[in-house]
Formats: sequence, C-alpha cells, structure tokens
Amino acid sequence: MNGLTVHATGSNHAVATLEDRLVIGLFQKTPDLSGANAYLDAGQRAVTAHPTGVAFLTIAKDPGRPPDPQTREVFARMMIQFQGPSLASAIVTMGGNPIGMSVVRAVMTGLLMLARHNTPTRMFGSLVDAGTWMAQEGAAQKVQFPAALHVERAAQELARAVGGAA
Repeated sequence: MNGLTVHATGSNHAVATLEDRLVIGLFQKTPDLSGANAYLDAGQRAVTAHPTGVAFLTIAKDPGRPPDPQTREVFARMMIQFQGPSLASAIVTMGGNPIGMSVVRAVMTGLLMLARHNTPTRMFGSLVDAGTWMAQEGAAQKVQFPAALHVERAAQELARAVGGAA
C-alpha cells in the first residue's frame, strides 16, 4: 500500500507508519515486549520527523490475556512521552471474545489514568470509525491524517504481515 512503511513484524505484532503521521501498532492475542518496543521506536521516529503532531492507532486483534508488567510499562511510557506531539490516539479492539475485548479496554483505561494521559483518546470497535475520528481530530488542529479507508486498508495489510498470516 502506498504511504505505508512497515517497521517491524513478529509472530503476534506488526508496527508501521501510514503517511508518516499515523503510527500503527497491531497486536494479535497478547502484546509482547518486542512488539511494544517496536511501537515505541516507530513513535519516536514519527515524532522526530513531525514534532507538530502525529497520531497513534493501537489495534488489539483477537485479544487474549493482558500483557506482562514490562510490556504494560512500555505502553505507559509511550502515553507519557508522546503527550505533547500526539494529537490523537485511538484504540481498536476487533475479533475474539467479548471478555478479551473488555480486558483490553480495562487495561488501556488503567494505563491512561496512571500515565495522566491528556491526548484525546477514544476506543472503537471499527477501524473506519477510528480513522474517521482521527481525521476529524487532526483537521481541528490543522494537521492532515490519513483517510479512514486508507487506515482500514493499512491495518488489513499489517494483519497479513503478522506471523506471515494471510
């Protein structure tokens, strides 16, 4: 896909940037430390390139158990570190059972509170809804983020890259 730069893939994660301003972390089942660190690194590169604003999209696909404490710490560090240049942050849960999706939302809400995260953040069950909201948030701050359709296509491509899955 044009404008998608894949930074890392693993057996349960893929990390990319879309049009340089949207950092995407897709995690299947339970996020691990290597995936969280790849997401942090991609965020640091995006913020360095665009200090006036980036957006973050965290996708939990078929969520399993919560991540270990070290992995949660990396996510919390991201929330603290990127508060200024992060203009929007969306979390999408998709697939899996309702309990797993509720666990993801609970863990992320707890991390947001712990980090005293002040970036506009919302949770969604749809990539299109998340992409639409992020584009609106960017427009309100005079920053153009990718269109919702591009966000959905990028996520689909990343899902195929995870663990070599189709």
